[in-house]
Amino acid sequence: MASDSRTDDAGGRSRAVRRLVGGQRHSARTTALAVVLALLCGVYAAWLLADFGLRWPALLAVAVLTGVFFYSRRTPAAMLASGFYGLAVLVALTPIVLDLAFVLAADGYGVTPWPFVLSLADLVFLGVFVVLALVLSAIGFVIGRRFDAGTDTDSEDAAVSEG
Repeated sequence: MASDSRTDDAGGRSRAVRRLVGGQRHSARTTALAVVLALLCGVYAAWLLADFGLRWPALLAVAVLTGVFFYSRRTPAAMLASGFYGLAVLVALTPIVLDLAFVLAADGYGVTPWPFVLSLADLVFLGVFVVLALVLSAIGFVIGRRFDAGTDTDSEDAAVSEG
């Protein structure tokens, strides 16, 4: 009997799932890395959007979307580098989202928030988070270059020596 088109590979994955994750197949350890990174990004986004009442939707949406994205990476190093990039984006957005929550809350009470938002202390706060985001993205860059460079140069050397 013909195989069902919904579960047509050896792992029991449907075509839609394979298309969603880019046809990747990873070990249990690598899958766990993708899940942990996705949960880390989801928890951070949930904390960030808690003042807006979006804690659980943010956790679910960010964890699922980043989980699919991380799982679609080819190597664990690429997953880890992408995880650091994702966290860097969330860290860079932190002071902006926190100020937005303050602005919306202050407008509700009839208080002008702009002296606080445009103060020197708030700009330093923004600068600290931008520096933290740059450090996280630099770590991701180093991980991506160090671990993926070895596989790329091996294939290039093989191609050069054959020709």
